[in-house]
Amino acid sequence: MKIRNDYKSLVIAGGWNKYIFNPEWVKKYLFPKDEIGMEFPINVDGSARFSTDKIRISIEQNRLNFYCRSNDLSDLAIKIADYLPHTPVLSYGVNFLYEETLKVEKITALLNCDHSKILASVIEKDIISNEIKNSINYGYCTLNNILKYEKGTYSFDFNYHFTINKLTDFKESTAEHSILALRKDSLDFMVKLYDLSIDEE
Repeated sequence: MKIRNDYKSLVIAGGWNKYIFNPEWVKKYLFPKDEIGMEFPINVDGSARFSTDKIRISIEQNRLNFYCRSNDLSDLAIKIADYLPHTPVLSYGVNFLYEETLKVEKITALLNCDHSKILASVIEKDIISNEIKNSINYGYCTLNNILKYEKGTYSFDFNYHFTINKLTDFKESTAEHSILALRKDSLDFMVKLYDLSIDEE
């Protein structure tokens, strides 16, 4: 099983001012010691994307997105929260996307449930994609989990959704429920339910 590193690992929804995230500000306050790659949007709603060898960030509409290329993510998000503490926020999500291309009997059995079999027999056509969605109450957050099969690939989408009112809530929440702890939770989920684990690099 592989983890998708080009996925939005962290998304903070709120009233972000994309014009603050210009090359000078990002270099001075966020990545003073790193070489930065920059990509500029064609559409007017997007912001520039800034990348190091570990992390990429961007703003799309009202969402500040972090694409993590390593496990070093919380420190940067907290740094932004410290520099822009009065930014209004609504929620944040911690996301992991895993993919498996080998046939797994447990997953095939789940996806080939009675409903799918009945549907296939009624319409007399092949089902080329299928998915199962669940929302699980963790108390401190909601886990939205999607199991999907399409074009020979099983995907396992984990979204840990937290409701917050201010960025200090974000800091307190990530201190108590770290991104690494949530990643471990998602991996434990995969092992217990599907006997799948991350492939060795």
